[in-house]
Amino acid sequence: MTKNSEVNLKTISPKIILVLLFSTLIYLYYPFIQNYSNTPKWIAIGTFMLVLAIFSWKKKIPWSIGMSIWFLFVLNYLIQCYWSYNFWDSVVRATPFILSPLVVITVVRCNTNLKSFYGTIAKVVSFSILPIILYTLISIGLTQLYGDYNHQTSYNYRFTFGHRNQYSQFITLLIPLIFAGVIYAKSRSLKAFYFTLIILIYITAVLLMSRAVFIILFGIYPIGIILYSLKKVHKKLRVASFGLLGMLILGGIVIVMIPSHIRNKIPVIGELITTSHGSGNERIRIWTNSIELWKEKVVLGHGSGNWKIEILQTPLIHTKAENSIIFFQRAHNEFIHFGVENGALGVILLITFFIVGIVQMFKSNIHPNVKGAFLFGALAFIFIANFSFPLEKVELLIPLFLFLLPGLFNTSKAISRTQQVVLKTGALITTVGIIIVASIKIRNERLYFDYKMFKNPLDLMKINETFYTIDAVSTPIAWKKANILYGTQNYAQALEKYNHAILHNPNHVHVINNLGSCYYALGKYELAKEQYKKALSINPSYVETLMNYSALNLNMGNVDEALNTILKIRMEIEPKNYRLYIIAIGKEKFNSLIEIHTEPNFENYLLRNKNNEDLLYEISVSARLSGACYEDELRIDFMNKLTNR
Repeated sequence: MTKNSEVNLKTISPKIILVLLFSTLIYLYYPFIQNYSNTPKWIAIGTFMLVLAIFSWKKKIPWSIGMSIWFLFVLNYLIQCYWSYNFWDSVVRATPFILSPLVVITVVRCNTNLKSFYGTIAKVVSFSILPIILYTLISIGLTQLYGDYNHQTSYNYRFTFGHRNQYSQFITLLIPLIFAGVIYAKSRSLKAFYFTLIILIYITAVLLMSRAVFIILFGIYPIGIILYSLKKVHKKLRVASFGLLGMLILGGIVIVMIPSHIRNKIPVIGELITTSHGSGNERIRIWTNSIELWKEKVVLGHGSGNWKIEILQTPLIHTKAENSIIFFQRAHNEFIHFGVENGALGVILLITFFIVGIVQMFKSNIHPNVKGAFLFGALAFIFIANFSFPLEKVELLIPLFLFLLPGLFNTSKAISRTQQVVLKTGALITTVGIIIVASIKIRNERLYFDYKMFKNPLDLMKINETFYTIDAVSTPIAWKKANILYGTQNYAQALEKYNHAILHNPNHVHVINNLGSCYYALGKYELAKEQYKKALSINPSYVETLMNYSALNLNMGNVDEALNTILKIRMEIEPKNYRLYIIAIGKEKFNSLIEIHTEPNFENYLLRNKNNEDLLYEISVSARLSGACYEDELRIDFMNKLTNR
């Protein structure tokens, strides 16, 4: 490489790099990626970083004790993958942990002047995010004008972040970086632009109705403005900061003081303030269950990636998963989540990283107000981590490492040439590995997406289960393949696939239920019974298993067990074919009662009504409502009709 080329790399690359980086994170114009938004970002960022790393190979990699702690955290996570039900799924989940610091390390190697670096960061972040902010505001405005913008329709604004909350969190975490631009900007017009953009981000984030973000915007950040505006800074900046703070506080007060009967008529405000959606209570239940899981293996945890599997064994009453409609993927608290999976060791390393990173950042020589902004940006990330899953998102982790960059990537810490070579080689190999694995993963994701869209079994059968054992909701791919085989009556092959699926999620009631049904179809009734009972021990409310177990008992001649099982189905959940099932069981129950009862009137009542399908159904409804046994409800009906005579 010539001297001129080195100069060009040093002076030009930062802007180009960052434009590409943040454009990669946004993916505004690729809505088809929404179903698997992470993997394309990993490939794009990894490829871009690989190219840059090659061109900047001679430059030193900055390091610090903070990065050493993060390395131990990642290493602990990867070691814990050994105990995962889905090894490669768990390994791949570590991609953001690895990519995020590597991206920041690679970028900072091209420009070690932090003042210039953060000035560039602010420009790139601002002009990259501006289109998506304007698009969101205009779209919401039009929706409100010509339609109905509410809590439900707000979920449409997720782009490739996967969820409107992650989008809201992303733009909120960019505010400290934009504020750094205010500090370092020399132009008044540029400062005004940054302040305007911050206000627009505030408005957008509020409209997206993420309550955790709302607390950051009107709690954490204003406190930061108060604390750091009181120090010796430029008078105009101080006035502008207090002006912005005043606007935000005033807006919050106005919203709260609006009478409830008026407030509720304003869709955006009403949905923001109300807590009727019940997500808070649901999370408390999940946190409580997760802590109980953590207690089982306090130090080392259950293994990376296993939370979503182990949580299914806990009581899920009063949650959306109670009837197995959905399956939880995350604890929505990163500290509890990592506690369950990686034990106290993983959590201690994570907390230590935050503490050391913040302390080291404050020891750096960046502007005091930038330190304050980055401190509260890091605190905002930590706050989000208590209610969401930012460690899983590379686009949320990168701002965190940019906040802590002055301390975590301390160029004053000298490391040997050999260590530099080892670090660079390791980073290079890791990046290549990420690109390869992500490429394999995205192919499998695409096949699965096509299968979901077009229901073509060939798409599903082409999926490589080594790197894609479970889908986005932790349902084993082998189970879906088994269902296709079961539907074509290839029960022996289906059984093999069901048993394969159970290895990847042994607590998934759909898998256990269908394994039982496969045994049932093969005439292995006792094995089928065993699986149905296992499914009901995990989720006593699962309707499909209650129906299947009831049918199995009826087929085995256990009429009372069949009847007791089907009566456990709650009234508000009346499944398809319930009436047919209850009528068939009811006829058998009538016949059994006719055999044992000698009371002439009651016996005649039974004989007269054993084929009365309406009565058979009504008796089951009465029994489900009252909780009384079927025979008692029959006698009540018998006595009522006898009295009416």
